[in-house]
Amino acid sequence: MRGELVRVNAIQERLGLPPAMRPDDDRPADDDYTVGHAASVLAFTTDGLAHLRYPFGTRQADWAHDL
Repeated sequence: MRGELVRVNAIQERLGLPPAMRPDDDRPADDDYTVGHAASVLAFTTDGLAHLRYPFGTRQADWAHDL
């Protein structure tokens, strides 16, 4: 997910995820930066709901198989 930090964090809060953080916001946008964010994968189904949550460390092959 990407977008304005305030909007991203509002969506993440509704999904029960911690907010994304960019501790060096005072640096120019074209410079290198660090960011902290959730590392889980949420699987949304055709009803628009996230029925599955794969925690950090789950192999891509595992959740790709489920999808």
